Amino acid sequence: MWVLGRARERQQPARRRKVTRTARATARRVLRPKDLRLGLKRLMPGTRDDLRVQYNIRMAEADRIAEFKEVAELMPDDPVVRFGLAGAYLDAGKPEHAAAEYREAIRLKPDYSAAHRGLGRALERAGQIAEARAAYQQGLEVATRTGDLQTVKEIEVFLRRLEKAAG
Repeated sequence: MWVLGRARERQQPARRRKVTRTARATARRVLRPKDLRLGLKRLMPGTRDDLRVQYNIRMAEADRIAEFKEVAELMPDDPVVRFGLAGAYLDAGKPEHAAAEYREAIRLKPDYSAAHRGLGRALERAGQIAEARAAYQQGLEVATRTGDLQTVKEIEVFLRRLEKAAG
């Protein structure tokens, strides 16, 4: 019994140290928005670590947009680069800029069903519901024509949510 109790005492402090080291290392490195969903929710709002995390997220989003812009200047006719830049804008909370980049991706490749879906999401977040519905409808037609079943399912879900929200 005594040995088992001592072993438990030895394990617990090591476990605590590991958690704090991990939390510190996570707060120091540059974070992506996904990192918040993966376990940083435990940080207390308003603490120094929380503020550092928020700052790092904003900086990471700005860096990501800058990198995509640089690549877009090098390859202006690549719809995948435009799609990535639009996604970065959408993650940064700039749906108007994202919609413009999704439109550019669609102009470059009209059969790009994921860009149509992204355009609908960007317009929906920008509050342009009628335009979002039209973009989703067009994306549904493109995805059906190209055989992109996953995008068809996703767009159908988004359209149902819009209809449900409209009442």
